[in-house]
Amino acid sequence: MNFRLLCYALKSGDLRIISRVTTARVLVKTHEDDITSVHFLSPDSNMLLIASMDHKISLLEVKSTLTSFSEM
Repeated sequence: MNFRLLCYALKSGDLRIISRVTTARVLVKTHEDDITSVHFLSPDSNMLLIASMDHKISLLEVKSTLTSFSEM
């Protein structure tokens, strides 16, 4: 969770992202296996660090409108 977004992992690599401002929500497929960790880089950042059981780590930039995502 940061100042604007709430994120939590679901089964099979899915990630739920909810805007704390507008209550808009999206479901993003980030990995092929269960997610083990989700962290914002800082409380005011839109950058998420995601680790999973598939032995991969991804960095995801979440736009505040929840309309676009950039995997890095």
